[in-house]
Amino acid sequence: LYTLSIRIQTKDVDDHHSSSSMLQCFYDVLEYEGLSGLYAGLKSALVATMIQSGVYYFFFNYFKVRHALSAVQLASPVWNLIVGFEAGVATLFATNPFWVINARQITSARLRRRSSLTVSVDPTSQPTG
Repeated sequence: LYTLSIRIQTKDVDDHHSSSSMLQCFYDVLEYEGLSGLYAGLKSALVATMIQSGVYYFFFNYFKVRHALSAVQLASPVWNLIVGFEAGVATLFATNPFWVINARQITSARLRRRSSLTVSVDPTSQPTG
């Protein structure tokens, strides 16, 4: 679903072959790219997810220790929410470049397909023969 939502969000307004619904996008990807088109960007998504999880738990532990050293101790659920929020914000800034790479890899399959369908003719070229 992530691949399909990225493709719908990044479609060209002038492209009449772009899908406007999730279901139509699903059928278009299957028709033009096959089943592998649904998994475009899978490798980079796995890498980004592993990095994101590691960074999140690193920051969660960091902020947990930092707050534990302070004199003020909050109630456990509130304290965990604050620490989780801080870790989430830090993770967002640290891992955003990996998700940008993932989104570009997802859309690059569509761009390759479009460029293979478009034949450009140079009017200045002379036939050889």
